[in-house]
Amino acid sequence: MMGCMITDARDHPEIRRRVTELMRPRQKRIHFHDESLPERRRLIAGFAELPLQVVVAVARIGHEVDAEHARALCLRELVELLQHQRVARMVLESRHDDRRDAHTIIAARHSEPLLVFEHRQPSGEPMLWIADGVAWAGGVRGTDLDRFGRVLARVIEVGQ
Repeated sequence: MMGCMITDARDHPEIRRRVTELMRPRQKRIHFHDESLPERRRLIAGFAELPLQVVVAVARIGHEVDAEHARALCLRELVELLQHQRVARMVLESRHDDRRDAHTIIAARHSEPLLVFEHRQPSGEPMLWIADGVAWAGGVRGTDLDRFGRVLARVIEVGQ
């Protein structure tokens, strides 16, 4: 499962500011794995008020699909969606092997419209915390996606 948020670049400073304001005192970043259920719900309510859309891509892990293959399936679907919506930049959370993501994106994207991508550490990009919340709401507690309200654009079931 991959959570994705789509925003207008003009809104980035406001979104970063407002997400940072949702942190508790002395907290360095928001990570849903470390939060209590009430805190997660408070954060999602705050995210749902921001000028953005969230999308969730889901691929089922099974006999022939491991976690990395499922991630690639989700990522390909998101690249297609972003290019269809003429999104110019994609920022992903840096992981242990960003090269796999890069290979998947390069193989999936079309030459037009241009879609550039980069990996960033979540400690330096508050907007990645929103995608973390989307993935948590859709994965760990799938019924919590409705808490995103009007900003939930869609859930994409990725076929094998």
